[in-house]
Amino acid sequence: MKRAWFIALAVLAVIVLPGGAVVGVVAVVNRRRTRAEFLALIQAEVARQLSELRPDLTDAAREVAGRIVAAMAAHETGYGATVAWREGWNFSNLTAGSYWTGDVTPGPDTEPDGRGGWRNITQAFRRYPALPAAVSDYFRALNWPAYRPARDLLMAGDLEGFARALAQGGWYTADPGEYVTAMRDAFDAQERVA
Repeated sequence: MKRAWFIALAVLAVIVLPGGAVVGVVAVVNRRRTRAEFLALIQAEVARQLSELRPDLTDAAREVAGRIVAAMAAHETGYGATVAWREGWNFSNLTAGSYWTGDVTPGPDTEPDGRGGWRNITQAFRRYPALPAAVSDYFRALNWPAYRPARDLLMAGDLEGFARALAQGGWYTADPGEYVTAMRDAFDAQERVA
């Protein structure tokens, strides 16, 4: 079964105002793409931003870090299937805490119920105007003290260490072993299509 997911598409509208003034409006929307295209989109933007943020990293290190983040995005969004991604470019399921002043997208999530199970909740996910803004905010979040160990492991290319350090920092509540396995599967899938 072939599956399709989402990627950016810019739409330009030209509006003529009274008096003859012309205004152009560009809207960025998502359109369906394959899993491979979803992974490549995330990987490329992460590598691009890392070339600016971390010029000390080699091209190979930036590529591996991009593939790790793309693997995380694949797991977090079901390869672009979540509302947070489709409506707000949120590839990492960053939520909007009380300090967040940007737009939000409500979407389904789960959390531990305190009795060993899970309960369904509605989460306020951060919404971004485009993927570059989402990646930039993602790197800001990785600079928070709780996630700095994960950031350092990401830059070192350690997928398993990165995923486990995110759990230790509180990024996600899923079983770390299952999270690592899902990320590894998505990471390895990138290698098969490369």
